[in-house]
Amino acid sequence: MKDVLDAEVTAGPPLLVVDLSRLTFMDSWALHVILAARQDLHAAGGTMALASPAGAVRRMLEIADVAAVITVHASVHDAAGQ
Repeated sequence: MKDVLDAEVTAGPPLLVVDLSRLTFMDSWALHVILAARQDLHAAGGTMALASPAGAVRRMLEIADVAAVITVHASVHDAAGQ
């Protein structure tokens, strides 16, 4: 995941939507990778949004209060239309 996010951030999109719909588990390292990518993208003038987290992944995002720094959407469609 880190390599993919690093490549996407390097490309410099104005909006990077990370689809979490197929992710069933997230540990603290994965959360760190997402937050670091968001910080790098933000420094380059871009925005990150998370889409479709479910179950344990959604719970991890809630516990870490990720929504305070990254917008979390119910779907990729919603995130792309922000």
